[in-house]
Amino acid sequence: MNDNPFNNFIRNLFKHLNQASYSNEKVDATTHSLEEAETKSSVTELEETIRTYEYMMDHIHAAIWMKDFETNTVTYASEGTEELFEMPLHDIYDNATVWEDIIHPEDKNNILHQQQALLKGETLYQQYRIQLPNGKVKWVYDQTIPWFNENDQLARIFGVLVDITKEKQLQQEINYLATYDQLTELPNYYRATNKLDKLIKQKKPFALLYFNIDRLSAINQSLGFKSGDQVIKEIATKLAHHAGLNFVARFNSNDFIIIIENETNKKKIFNLSDQIIQSMQEPILINRFELIVTISIGISFFPDDGDNATLLFEKAHKALQKAKEIGRNNYQTLSHKENISTYKQFILERDMREALINNDFELYYQPIINTKNGVIESAETLIRWNHKDWGLISPNDFIPLAEDNHLIHEIGDWVFEQVVKQLAFWKEQNLPLRPIAINISPTRFYRKGFLDFFKKTLETYQIPAKYITLEITKRLFIKDKANIIKMLKQLKQLGLKIAIDDFGVGYSFLEYLRDFEFDTIKIDKAFTQNMLETDSKDKAIITTILHLAKQLNIEVVAEGIETYEQYLFLKQKECPMLQGYILSKPVPLKTYEEMNKTGYVALPKPSSINKPEIERRKYHRFSFHSMIIGEMHITSVNKKKIDLAGTNILIENISLEGLKIMSHLDLPIQSQLQFKFTFTLMDETFVYPGKFIWKEEAGGNIFYYGIHFPNIDEQQKDHLAKYLNKMSVLEKKKEKMDGTNFSNENPFLFFDNIKKNAKASD
Repeated sequence: MNDNPFNNFIRNLFKHLNQASYSNEKVDATTHSLEEAETKSSVTELEETIRTYEYMMDHIHAAIWMKDFETNTVTYASEGTEELFEMPLHDIYDNATVWEDIIHPEDKNNILHQQQALLKGETLYQQYRIQLPNGKVKWVYDQTIPWFNENDQLARIFGVLVDITKEKQLQQEINYLATYDQLTELPNYYRATNKLDKLIKQKKPFALLYFNIDRLSAINQSLGFKSGDQVIKEIATKLAHHAGLNFVARFNSNDFIIIIENETNKKKIFNLSDQIIQSMQEPILINRFELIVTISIGISFFPDDGDNATLLFEKAHKALQKAKEIGRNNYQTLSHKENISTYKQFILERDMREALINNDFELYYQPIINTKNGVIESAETLIRWNHKDWGLISPNDFIPLAEDNHLIHEIGDWVFEQVVKQLAFWKEQNLPLRPIAINISPTRFYRKGFLDFFKKTLETYQIPAKYITLEITKRLFIKDKANIIKMLKQLKQLGLKIAIDDFGVGYSFLEYLRDFEFDTIKIDKAFTQNMLETDSKDKAIITTILHLAKQLNIEVVAEGIETYEQYLFLKQKECPMLQGYILSKPVPLKTYEEMNKTGYVALPKPSSINKPEIERRKYHRFSFHSMIIGEMHITSVNKKKIDLAGTNILIENISLEGLKIMSHLDLPIQSQLQFKFTFTLMDETFVYPGKFIWKEEAGGNIFYYGIHFPNIDEQQKDHLAKYLNKMSVLEKKKEKMDGTNFSNENPFLFFDNIKKNAKASD
């Protein structure tokens, strides 16, 4: 027992009680003890001490008691015991098991088990409930003290019971306020996160449905916040009804969540979401107004979409935003099992941090050349990811994911250091040094220490800052423009060059030129790729940009040059520098080093067109007057079957052993991915497993692929040949081929629309 004033008081109290009592006598029967006193003074002193303690004990707001251990009889109980137990003292004295009888059934086993510690001389400190004969339940604090005789045998037990019911109620109220929403009486964010953490630790599958009330702010503004609160309560009631026994919580403001436990059938989750959305069509009566209030839902799944509560909330919230963006009053999911594109995104997001640790990233270099003579003036470095399953991944596929996962800073710093390190190596080898442009994410500017990092890296490798150009985009200026301008000036003071990428896109690009002295502007490929179309205004815009840059003494690079005609127009307009596939693709380090030694690239000629690799199929290829729309599916990864929705492809020609297709997906040639291809000819559907055998970029991030059917048998060949022959006859007769899904759209526009639709639903 700890030495503190209260414990010392209790010790002295029971010392005198023990002197004043025998095993079967009450404390007020002190005559026998007094007769045994050796002197009258000691009797008087003991008598006075006992009266003092009895007075104190009877006026303390607590139950003080003493029991004989051997007989289990109560030898003393203060008046506070009567008040706490709500029964007369004589009933307490007469009932040897009165204390055991009133311990709450749910607490009894544990409390009685703890009594064993008294035999070891330990003092007990416990909190538990008692249930009185009238049914009332109270919380008590119990301090029980063992008393041993001269033979070291447990002789008596003393105790103090204090009523802490009000304190417990207050604590429960505080806990309730901390874990429940006062308006709806539903669990709140804190309790919801605890619930998720518990389920994740148990590794139980579940679905997280994230709800948002559509246009609640409009209701608040038109009818007042009190009406808005009524709407929230009505929605909460409906959600609780649909949730049934599942966990439902008000997350914040007008957001709610439902957690569906132990459910792996996603169709059931989607059906429930549909039911909830439909139920919201019933009007809500608020202050005599009938309101139809809709909701949007975002859904994430454990473990498919994340292994922690934060990630699951983020995924569900992103899915919710996706539902909002496509019109509200619907549900969406970011599940990686939707199609090939979203599955790929899921895999890349999962493996990115490990790739950074394992150094799986690689830098490619795309030369920027002088328009007049083909001399390499500089190069842009472009990061690639050598993924074990998906091959070489372009930054368009993983940089947005890195920004979402907050890995963009580590990746960006890695790129910067690798470039500076490579320049130092070339310097040491007496190789030509040409400036290298590095793309910098806007978020990097909002993280402390980036300026010091650049400065320290350049100093470490002894590379002059003039050899580094930082490429930024207009996204950088969306917020805190004044501070961004200040940081850009500091970078220029270090000697770094600043280029603005994607110039011309947006409405405020001229403002950037007024506020900051850029070294280079890069004309976005949105202008260069379409400038030769009929009635295109891009020519005039490009001409204006070139004239403006010349007046401001700013260098210009035109991006995305893919045809001789584009090159010729820009040369005639005296655009000083060009960058694009017709001049050079982004190339690996070793290839760029050879180009850098040569110092120039061959300028385009009129015959320079972008052709796919020659095909080598031994069977005749039937080419269509228009491309056929087909579907491509991934069927397994590393020999593990997966179920993904198909992705549209365009089929240019078909033979008995393969296809030539176009796709907007950048896919590996050699990998552990297994594919199947589906297409329909004259109402007959064909499904074949296929293997990629070659790949060629068609331009605009669209790719040609050669597909081989490795397992097609003779019977299948005969069946396919039958329909190809029919179509060949109809083709010669210029007759319609009904039942075949032809695309009459430009292939680039076809895939551009697919990309736009995918972006709109992200």
